[in-house]
Amino acid sequence: MDRKVDNLGEAAMRVLNELFEADPVARNELFSFRTHTDKTALIEHPDIIVGASNDGTGKATLGMLGVINGILTRCNHPRAAMKIDEAGHIVGFCMYVKEDE
Repeated sequence: MDRKVDNLGEAAMRVLNELFEADPVARNELFSFRTHTDKTALIEHPDIIVGASNDGTGKATLGMLGVINGILTRCNHPRAAMKIDEAGHIVGFCMYVKEDE
């Protein structure tokens, strides 16, 4: 497999999908973990993606994909997204596309 790419976005997708293929358990642990934050500088960061908690607390949370997307958007690349199946399992990664596009 050719490991070299000229595009950061393409490199990110390859590495994320290689992680997916190599060790689904590790991948699920890394991308399922979210940490709460109350730091305004992080919540309002222009690149890092911080979301709402789904644990009912309403607190802001940060996950690994939010950090990766911060790097991608800072370098003017599209965001990455997780592909989720109907059962809610991660099945891979792709470039993020808004639903209305």
